[in-house]
Amino acid sequence: MTIKMEKWWRKKEWEFIVNRTYLPFSMSLMAFNNSKRSLDKIFSVPVEDYYGCYEDDHYLAKNSREIFAHEQIKAFIKDGPSFLWRMPKMCEQNGHKIIKLTKDLSLINFSKLNIQEIKNHLNSFSILLREFSGFIQYPLTLESFFEKKIDEVIRKCSDKENTESLMKDLVEPIKFNESQDEKLAFLKIAEKIRNRLKLNKISQFNVEKIINSGTLPYKDIRKDLNNHLSEFGWLQLRWLNGKLMTMEDLANRLMPLSRGLSEQISFFEEKLNEIKKKTEKFIKKNSVGEDDAEMIWIVKEYVFLRTFRSDIINRSFFHAIPLLREIAYRLKILYEDVLYMSPEEISACLDKGSVINDIKISERKKKWALFREGDEIFILQGKQAEEFANIQGFKKKLFKDQEEIKGQIAYPGKAKGTIKIVLTTNDLKKILKGDILVAVMTFPSYIAAMEKAAAFVTNEGGILCHASIIAREMKKPCIIGTKIATRVLHDGDLVEVDADKGIVKILKRK
Repeated sequence: MTIKMEKWWRKKEWEFIVNRTYLPFSMSLMAFNNSKRSLDKIFSVPVEDYYGCYEDDHYLAKNSREIFAHEQIKAFIKDGPSFLWRMPKMCEQNGHKIIKLTKDLSLINFSKLNIQEIKNHLNSFSILLREFSGFIQYPLTLESFFEKKIDEVIRKCSDKENTESLMKDLVEPIKFNESQDEKLAFLKIAEKIRNRLKLNKISQFNVEKIINSGTLPYKDIRKDLNNHLSEFGWLQLRWLNGKLMTMEDLANRLMPLSRGLSEQISFFEEKLNEIKKKTEKFIKKNSVGEDDAEMIWIVKEYVFLRTFRSDIINRSFFHAIPLLREIAYRLKILYEDVLYMSPEEISACLDKGSVINDIKISERKKKWALFREGDEIFILQGKQAEEFANIQGFKKKLFKDQEEIKGQIAYPGKAKGTIKIVLTTNDLKKILKGDILVAVMTFPSYIAAMEKAAAFVTNEGGILCHASIIAREMKKPCIIGTKIATRVLHDGDLVEVDADKGIVKILKRK
């Protein structure tokens, strides 16, 4: 397993894309774009075929995203809307297929299998995820193109409609993501429980009884909640970071649902139909042309696709946990340690019956880097990781003296508050009412924390991203696309978010 230096020491031309916390196992299965061979099965893009990361900073070959966008727009000009419809259709079809296959994988009793059978399952899972990871970049690379198209539609009608409300209606999907499905399902369980216990309000629950009581009807309540965990418990995991949802998590979530359960359920059940009606009404009222109308529906599909593809990856990883736990048992290491190896390294270790000498898990937990060129993926550790980062120019810039950061306005307004950095779902519990939520990007599982926050600031995103949509819905100041917010800001910093100007001013460092 010794890595020859010539594989990674040559200086490459890089483009920084994101600062985001991953683990070597999950990253080795995605490695943004994964490989040209995988990409070509979806849509052939003439990009340089390499990727690198170090200390949560991730890099693509220079100009990769621009090339992605250019090739897709070129295909759109040639084939028309049918090309843009084809991509999400392929993604959804492949995604549903992967969930079925990985769900079957999770039901296998791995303890009865031999080493070769376990390796075969690991290899099959790796192939599925690497091929699907080709869909990661597609909706992101077209974001600027879609923003321009929707802006053109809005400008034609800006004297007739509220711009912010209009933007929200035009880009909001007409399909639920998994987090929205989970919330509706949870509300229905809460209403069922309240009726079963004949409570005036859900806050009368005794959480201890829900978790521990062996009497009816609490046993039935736990059965409903356990079924919910089986279906949605993975939502707190992001690429195997974070912790699975627990019975206690669900029981505690019941407490704030003090009133209006029926109204909330009705709202969710009617929401998609209402979004569709509003969009159709806007198109008819403003005599929107056929091409513009079709672009509106396409954008909705791509906004849905952003979350859908992440849901597929995260749910697939969740289904692989029993396999990874069995691998840890066979290698006599912790489950968490398995997550610091690539599938190829795991297979080599299974052949030996223990972790091979070249893999230093303790070093990787302190510092690691990953380099992919073509189908070859290398995980570097310790001094080797530092050397790779130095050669490639992956040096972190220090921002000690920086007093403000700039980004794109997602929703206007001003707010002062204390910074709370959210890098994984484990960090969401830090958010208190009035805090400023700062993240690489937000996800549907962040909603409860976003409801408490006074404003949002993200590294990534455009007007079609999750943070933008939620900010418009909640009418909270939001600045996106800063690239460096999670690096410059720290927990406890006092800031002013001026989303009228797209500036975050640091008032006091912790």
